[in-house]
Amino acid sequence: MDWNEAKTVLRFFLTQSSPLTRSILFSVGLVMYSNPVQAAASQALPLLTEDDQLVDIPLVSSATRLAQKRSEAPASITVINREMIDASGAQEIPELLRLVPGFQVYQVNGHKFGVTAHGLGQSLPGRLEVMIDGRSVYLSALSSVDWHSLGIGLDDIDTIEVVRGSNVPTYGSNAFLGAINIITRNAFKDQGTRIKAAAGNRDSARVEFSHNGSIGNHGVRLSAGYLQNDGFDIGDEGQGRYFNLRSTSTPTLADTLELQLGVTQGHAGIGASFLPILDRSYDTNYQSLTWNRDLQDNGSLKVQLYRNYFKAAMEKILLSDALGVPAPALASRGFPDEPINLLLEEGNTERFDLELQHQFRLQSKFRAIWGIGLRQDRGQSVALFNKSGSITENQWRVFGNLEWQANRQLLWNLGAMAEHHDLLGTKTSPRLGLNFQLDPQQSLRASYTLAFRMPSLLDTYQNARLTHSNGKDFAQGLSADTNLQPEENQTVELGYLGTFPALKLDIDLKLFHEKVPQGIERVFSSDPLPLNAYTRTASNQIAWRSRGLEAQFKFRPSGKLWLALQYSYLDLKGEAAGGELIPDPEADPQDNTRIPNDLDLSTMGPKHTLGLLASHRLPQNWDLSINYYQQSTTRYFSGSKIDSYQRLDTRLGKRILQGTTETQIAFVVQNLLDQEYSEFQIRNQFDRRVYLSLSLHFR
Repeated sequence: MDWNEAKTVLRFFLTQSSPLTRSILFSVGLVMYSNPVQAAASQALPLLTEDDQLVDIPLVSSATRLAQKRSEAPASITVINREMIDASGAQEIPELLRLVPGFQVYQVNGHKFGVTAHGLGQSLPGRLEVMIDGRSVYLSALSSVDWHSLGIGLDDIDTIEVVRGSNVPTYGSNAFLGAINIITRNAFKDQGTRIKAAAGNRDSARVEFSHNGSIGNHGVRLSAGYLQNDGFDIGDEGQGRYFNLRSTSTPTLADTLELQLGVTQGHAGIGASFLPILDRSYDTNYQSLTWNRDLQDNGSLKVQLYRNYFKAAMEKILLSDALGVPAPALASRGFPDEPINLLLEEGNTERFDLELQHQFRLQSKFRAIWGIGLRQDRGQSVALFNKSGSITENQWRVFGNLEWQANRQLLWNLGAMAEHHDLLGTKTSPRLGLNFQLDPQQSLRASYTLAFRMPSLLDTYQNARLTHSNGKDFAQGLSADTNLQPEENQTVELGYLGTFPALKLDIDLKLFHEKVPQGIERVFSSDPLPLNAYTRTASNQIAWRSRGLEAQFKFRPSGKLWLALQYSYLDLKGEAAGGELIPDPEADPQDNTRIPNDLDLSTMGPKHTLGLLASHRLPQNWDLSINYYQQSTTRYFSGSKIDSYQRLDTRLGKRILQGTTETQIAFVVQNLLDQEYSEFQIRNQFDRRVYLSLSLHFR
């Protein structure tokens, strides 16, 4: 970022940010410093313990699979801990990711979230790897993650580790722009029974149950839940239920065996621009078995086997209603009116994955981890693939990371992932990172990554044709380029980490430059079939460059008050080729307005995002938190241009301790100021949301 761009960032804060933004930041400053009694008391406090500080003490493993401090990792990492989860007032897991600089979270509709990094948001974003305890939940047949069907509650989560930047060398193709690992509570920790009930406006309700218990060397965690809400004012209400089992055994001092399984069922109304809201039911299940063995010299051996299954079915709609063409006019063209499947998120997808990894130490200065994996993805969908049978794709991978402590100041990380694809052969994604320790509290980081993303099942095989019962194809919604190639991402990062115990301050700064010369996008082209003017073809016709700044600050001025601030600046350049005319997402659905498909990608990501999470512990076991978020104007693929917006959430909670029982009452207001704004589509109007919850913890 040059000096002019830096001035732009400064000008944003001083002139372009809203009065609310400035007033909130000023108010927080007053809370921290205007009370002389509190300030004096805080100065009299002893230095905080490691457990009390939001500093670079916890170990992370998501960057390289090696347990290391953030200052030793070759990538930028954000850790969302239990304290932040509780204070955020979030009702859904994706909402927590607004705490991550450079990430954008939006609701495609009331029960469908999208999560992207550095812009280019769409209804089915597919460039982030999402895992639960290391198990990928990416759906290859949808080329995305279905957040609503994950089947875990917020109370099930211990921490979330987010790698901000390409992490293909560690976790493979889906981690093209980043990786998210949701780590659930351990069966041996936090034992007891939890019951939570919550209700709010828009007919929202949530009931969750969990139990942690152990007998000897065997621990079990059970969790179950039910949820419902009416979504936005567009008929996208839904409900769901889930059940999970996590069993952990330690048959020997060196061995740990873990079994996880779960099921999720539900339904929700979904839709996209120009399309009606239709109901989609889903049914998922998973099974995972993991064995860990501790070896000598801090080595370890791990084997993981898991299976994911996802099935969805869409409500059908009359052909005349879907196309807006009277039934007699259709009949005159040889297409009698009948129910059809208009939205294409239907079918089933299944993944089998087996992986072995080995960690060991070479002398005193070298640590290494390597592994091999086999994966099979299956997809079956007449709507998506125009095929009754299943499509199968086999992959294998070899990965590794070598950590070299050259001296007290220099730490090198060299990692790579080689992935073999049935159709496209083998691609290798390397990464080189250098960490320089300025002093015990400060470090610099530089890294280079060359990453490849293999096309998903949907990218490669999509052939969504609407076929009449008379056997005639009358429209094609999706198709695939037969010459589709992997996406490529060249990334350079410069980072700074500083931990200042005397100031109770943790600083994380990152400069990045990403170049994607042949990205995959569904561009519009002419449809040769009779009743549709355009189709979307997955092809390598999009290229972009992104660069910018990410910053996060964690500050705990006292044992009762802490703040987490995040900011990102994004400079996005690129274009999508095609040249056809497509419907204007901002126009009335009945209007025939068209815009060129050659899009300037500079508007496809918010130039500025700002977030502040602050929590203050009050007397009598009360605690108050605010969660503020602001995003500048952005446009979404298959969505709308969304003007800049801001949102203020607040949470007031109280803990009541009675013997071995802890009761917690929480009152949450989202969008406190009731400044309605849109997410992803103009019609998704987010208004004020109010929730009241009661939690019981029996130890």
